[in-house]
Amino acid sequence: MFKSKIKMPKKDKQQSAYTKREVGMQSIVPPKLYDSPHILRLKNLETVEYNKYFYVSHTLTFLGLGVIALNVLIYYTRGWPVEDLKILGLKGAMFFFLMFSCFYMPDTIVTRPHPFIWRGVLGANLLYLGFLTYISILPLDEARKTFKIFDETLGETLPERSYAEDCRIYTPEDPVSAFRNFRDSFFDVHTFAHLLGWICKVLIIRDIKVCWICSIGFEIAELTLNHWLPNFKECWWDHLILDLFGANLLGMVIGSYILKYYSVNKINWIYEKDHKSAQMRYLNQCSSIKRAVLKLQPNFFMQHDWKVFKSLKRFYTVIGYCAMGLMIDCNNFFMKTVLLVPPNHYLLKLRLLLWCPLILAASEELFDYVTNKYSKRVRPHLWLTILMLCMEAGISIRDSDVYTGKPFPFYIKVFWTIMLVLFICISIWIYTNEKKEDDDEEWNPYDPKIDIKEIK
Repeated sequence: MFKSKIKMPKKDKQQSAYTKREVGMQSIVPPKLYDSPHILRLKNLETVEYNKYFYVSHTLTFLGLGVIALNVLIYYTRGWPVEDLKILGLKGAMFFFLMFSCFYMPDTIVTRPHPFIWRGVLGANLLYLGFLTYISILPLDEARKTFKIFDETLGETLPERSYAEDCRIYTPEDPVSAFRNFRDSFFDVHTFAHLLGWICKVLIIRDIKVCWICSIGFEIAELTLNHWLPNFKECWWDHLILDLFGANLLGMVIGSYILKYYSVNKINWIYEKDHKSAQMRYLNQCSSIKRAVLKLQPNFFMQHDWKVFKSLKRFYTVIGYCAMGLMIDCNNFFMKTVLLVPPNHYLLKLRLLLWCPLILAASEELFDYVTNKYSKRVRPHLWLTILMLCMEAGISIRDSDVYTGKPFPFYIKVFWTIMLVLFICISIWIYTNEKKEDDDEEWNPYDPKIDIKEIK
């Protein structure tokens, strides 16, 4: 018998930048996960291209620069004190880990301004996760001493400020202002933090209904936990006027306008001829700079419709997603109380700087995981987000003796009992509607949305 020769298909010469990266060598898992149609649609809407310089990996170039920098550092640090060398060595290890992460960490759904940055975000948060793991194993006193590496003044007992000492709006006896309490709270840094925070949260969540759930949920969390942390105690007008219907609402409105602006597809209908004159070459150079700048901003913001009550999976996912957002905010207060970090310290700002881009990528991955039925695997940024939240919560719960002691008030227990009953009732209602829709749905083999496996 003669074996028939099978002609293998020729490789396409126009390979994408993604297929050129041999990320399949990282693990046995296929390097490219299934992308849902709406994700592919966003990737195909790229109207502003990168400069060709950014399509090349430059791995050898940066490897050479790293080796040269390391040797120069070793040469010029001879004779330094041992303590300074330890800190410098730790910084060097972190730098090379981040360099490796930027080149070889897995990509996420988000691509703007460049995948290089999002790989670096993943690497930086892995370093933070390692630090959380380290201090979670140490006793509380040793964990507090560890923070003296960053600042010698850390580790001292902190005074807790309460915002509910005097809840009067009108104070005629005050020599400065007749509305002194309201004025001081209005010009407090937390009001601006609420405003800026909710502009960013709208751009991350991209669903106003879910934003309102998170906004109301945080105010409820403050009322629930203010007997443990005095920092959560606020006046009624602070909760309602300044926070919920003040800075939070204004931040949502501004964020919604930004989201609406970037949710419109931008198409260039102008045909530009390629002239070789000096003037046209100058204009092309200017357009290259403009394209590079435009790449730093988002190309398209897809608004998320979570459809909370469509199915139990979506309902539980949105509840868990809101709980993740509340944990990020609440862990900030609990960890600074446990580890004795002042509220205006740069370490808290650094934590926020690490969390913001990570939760943005994790939100995109979670939405794709829930809405895309072919997505069977949790992507890396979402996986890391869940683990980091558990680590932060574990540190706060392990050393809860620092802030606990008082039992929950009776009205708090009654409120959360009602919320639990309401949660069970909504779950039963969603399950009943979901089952009824499945029974009433007529099976149509010609439906283009049907899965091929169902036909077989």
